[in-house]
Amino acid sequence: MTHIDTLKSKENNSRYGKGMLTFYKDHSFSSLESTGKYREQHQKLKMKYSDGTDTIVMNISYISRNYLLLSAGKQPTTWFYRKK
Repeated sequence: MTHIDTLKSKENNSRYGKGMLTFYKDHSFSSLESTGKYREQHQKLKMKYSDGTDTIVMNISYISRNYLLLSAGKQPTTWFYRKK
């Protein structure tokens, strides 16, 4: 994906609303009120929530200093994150 800047002006039309995903150097993360561990491997982000049993595997569609685009398998759903 080469034109990531065009996404900045898009309105949030998510049916799930907005959220914040925070990554820490010790390979932990927090999302809303949940926490867990993560690892990056071959353009995949593997996330395991502390209160869950399954590991969530997300495709890293685009990553840069300021943006992260994640997708899940073959679903058309994409998560867009912007660095604060």
